[in-house]
Amino acid sequence: FDSNYLDKGLVIYNSISKVSGNFHLYILAMDDRCYEVLLDLALPYVTPIKLHEFETEEILKAKATRSRGEYCWMCMPPFIKYLLKNYNLDYCTEVDADMLFYQDPQILIDELIDSGCSVQFVEHRFAKNDNREWFVGKYCTQLNTIKNDEIGNAFLDEWIEKCYESTAAIKDGIHWGEQKYLDSLVEKYKEHVHSLENLGGGVAPWNLKQYRYVNTINNKIFLEEKNSGKVFSLVFYHFEGLYYFDKNSALVPLYLETDNRGFIKSLYTDYLLLIKNAKRLLENNYSISFYIKGHPNLT
Repeated sequence: FDSNYLDKGLVIYNSISKVSGNFHLYILAMDDRCYEVLLDLALPYVTPIKLHEFETEEILKAKATRSRGEYCWMCMPPFIKYLLKNYNLDYCTEVDADMLFYQDPQILIDELIDSGCSVQFVEHRFAKNDNREWFVGKYCTQLNTIKNDEIGNAFLDEWIEKCYESTAAIKDGIHWGEQKYLDSLVEKYKEHVHSLENLGGGVAPWNLKQYRYVNTINNKIFLEEKNSGKVFSLVFYHFEGLYYFDKNSALVPLYLETDNRGFIKSLYTDYLLLIKNAKRLLENNYSISFYIKGHPNLT
């Protein structure tokens, strides 16, 4: 993320630090200001990486044809490759900046390790009457894990090549950022790809209607899948679709009209207050006071 998304980045970092004692976060700083602030903050278990240290001639060639948002999308798969190679990691998990963790995500990574596969993605889990999968893809690149093995790297190489071609968001059933390509890639590598089964990973505005809030016990939030009656604990929530009118007022996705009104209000109020506190810190300490209204690719 860049300095526009620093508030979200700080919030997701704090949430991971709160629930996990075993992680390291590598952040690709998409502008110099973001890098400078991260260096000054000196957050434990964080390695900020300058954009020019990551950019290759091939990446820069593709960059010339992209909008700012499309370029951020394009960088995600090659950044995973960069980290696996340069930091000799066993695996790397990408997380979107606009998420919040309520439990240690290691429980989600363990699913991949136990499966024996090399790649793990999270399905959107749209309702059966929701046709958005056709153009945005079956999988959401919100928490995807790639192992540093032969299959994982082969998968990454093919994904990177597709992203160099285009990361436009077009409702044509072929192109939607970096994620629509996963439909065909997962089919090709299906014996080596695991789809996350833990429902606690991947709850988001587009699928929240399928769940019912149950209760909160010892800081764990429990939800029930309406169709199956299965009760599970929330690991992370993806706060996609927030739209800011100004610095102090935001609109949550309109399709959140469900029987979870109290839960939704609490969930979003808590998150927006964390964002507000992060914005205040950035403004007071670093004179960063701007904000973006919505998704840079879709607004």
